[in-house]
Amino acid sequence: MELTRDQIDFHLAEYTALKAEVSEAAATAASHFRWAGVSSAAILAWLATQGADLDIPLAVFLAPAAITLLMGVLAGARLVRTRAIRDYLVELETAMGRKPTLGWEERFQKQKAFVRAASMIGWLAVFGADVYAGFTLQAYAAGDTQLETRQATTT
Repeated sequence: MELTRDQIDFHLAEYTALKAEVSEAAATAASHFRWAGVSSAAILAWLATQGADLDIPLAVFLAPAAITLLMGVLAGARLVRTRAIRDYLVELETAMGRKPTLGWEERFQKQKAFVRAASMIGWLAVFGADVYAGFTLQAYAAGDTQLETRQATTT
């Protein structure tokens, strides 16, 4: 199918807009990871210094894990959207007469599995650390002397 000049201009503008959206989505996903770590650290630091003096339910100690889970889901949603855009851009590049192997989507295809695995490991590590720290701090705040004894003997 032969495209008219107006169609070509439209698709070039569309391509530019979608590439900008992909860049924004990647930056937002990275920002979600940063904010998950920062917010978890801040809340856990406050709980470590103030939690033993207050009567706080377990849910509060697990708030960092909940925040990390929420941020991970939001980052994942952004990346799912990016994948849909990538698939469309491959179609668009092909329709515009480019070889699919020249597009950026194909160029970085080899790194996709590694980046996905590294991201998942990072998110799981932060989530696991949040859950562990939350339970540990809650037990300490509740006056679990066995926990204190176990920690003293293992160090």
